[in-house]
This record gives sequence, C-alpha cells and structure tokens, in this order.
Amino acid sequence: MRRKMNKTFAVIGAAAAVLLAAVLIISLWLGRQQTKTPGEEPGGTVRLEFENETVHYDGTGALDLMEGVHAVDADGGDVTDLVTAVVSAGDNITEKRIRYSVFSGDGEETVGYRQLILENYMGPTIETADTLSLDAEELSDPAVHLSESGQMTVQDGFGKDAADQVTWIREKTAPGTYDITFTYVNQFSDTAERTVPVAVNGETEDLTITLLTDEAEIPLGTEFDPEDYLEISDPTGSASSVQVTGEVDTEREGRYSVYYTVISSDRTQRAGVLLKVEVARRQGMR
Repeated sequence: MRRKMNKTFAVIGAAAAVLLAAVLIISLWLGRQQTKTPGEEPGGTVRLEFENETVHYDGTGALDLMEGVHAVDADGGDVTDLVTAVVSAGDNITEKRIRYSVFSGDGEETVGYRQLILENYMGPTIETADTLSLDAEELSDPAVHLSESGQMTVQDGFGKDAADQVTWIREKTAPGTYDITFTYVNQFSDTAERTVPVAVNGETEDLTITLLTDEAEIPLGTEFDPEDYLEISDPTGSASSVQVTGEVDTEREGRYSVYYTVISSDRTQRAGVLLKVEVARRQGMR
C-alpha cells in the first residue's frame, strides 16, 4: 500500500510540475503580447514601442517624428536616441508613412511604422509668372531674389514660405535667356517643380560644351568613346558630370546620334549637345 501511495504522489508531483511550467510559459507569452506594439516588426534584439499608432500634424509648430517613440535593447537599456525616422508617401497626399529603424549592437535591424495624417495640407507649390527677369548677380540665389521681388511664391503645403529651401538649375537657351527649373522638396518628401524662361541682364559665366567635330566618322569594328569628342568649360569647378544618351554599334554600318547632358560642379547649370556619328567601312574593305 505504501509503495502504491508513493507512486501516486510521484505522479501527482510530476503533473503539478508540468502544470506549473505551462502556467509560467503562458504568463511569459501574455507578458510579451502586452508589451508588443502594433506596427512593430521583428528583426533584431532592439524593441520599438509606440505610444500611438497614428501621428496628426496640422502645420502648427515643429513636427516631432520621435514623440511617443521608445526603443529598448535586449538588456532593457533606452536606445531611443539611435532610432532614425523617415517620412514616405502613403495612400494619398494627406496620409504618409513614417518608417522607424534602429540597429542592435550586433548589426540587426528592427523596423516599425506609424501613420502620419496631415490636416489642412495642400502639398507644396511654386508659382511664378510665365516669364521672369533677373540681374546676373542674382543668379547666385535666384529663388530668394524672385521671392523678394514678388515674382515667385513658394509654399510648404501649409501656407508657409519656403523660398529659401528651393534648389534650381539653369540652362542657356539664347544669349541672355535661360530656362531655370526650380525644385522644392518638403519634409514629407512631396515635390513641387516649375521650369520658366528667365531674362538675365548682365554678363554671366556659363557652363559650355564644345564638340571637337560636327560629325564623328568611326571605321567599322573600331572602338568608340563618346567623351573623346567633347570639351567642357565649367566655371564652377572641375567636378562636372556627363550623361550620354544613345548607343553606337560599331559592328554595324549606319548613322547614329549621341546626346550629351553636362551638369556643372555646383549642380546649378546644365548644358546639352548632340553629336552625329557615322559608322562606315574603310575604303578597300569588303
């Protein structure tokens, strides 16, 4: 009888241990579920926590993308200051997505998202007359000069002036006349762009392209390097960039076109030119 009772107590003890382990596992799982924030994605030992899934902004004051955001590492330490936040496009102009990213010490990334709702937001705008005028010295900062003279209005989407954040690039179309493209990208990654002809009074230093020949003649089967036929004069420096559009098949006779687009070192001037190329057999070749 005593052996049977001992065996019964042993079975009961084992069952109790299993039950206790199950309770502990369930409690741990529930605890993790309670601390997991909607929108959090796995991918590292750092945990992202959001007080709110949606951020609302009406243009009043500064937008703080980190408000209500916390990051905790595997040891429970606060690493919120390591989080980066980037706004990207959403379903429409007033709904954006905020992407949060943080790396653990071993390089694992944790990513989370929140929705950004913009209230009373119309998107950025650039407004000008159909033609504009500037003095040559004003080309150093045309957007600000045009804004101050009332020839241009740039707004951030909430009715605030943003002329000092506009970038531009000019391309000479005739002596004293340029097409200037103004571009403004606001903090929500929305873009406004306008290209307008501008009459410039005074002497300017312009990016220029010179072709070494009006038409290149390439023997069939030889190598063609498009930059061998180009000279660039860049008053802003020596780091101008060249983009070549068009291909020349030197294994096939024919006439080809290559278009060069050159951007000045300071990225404020653009110039383009077309090179005609003829690939032909040498005399005497069959």
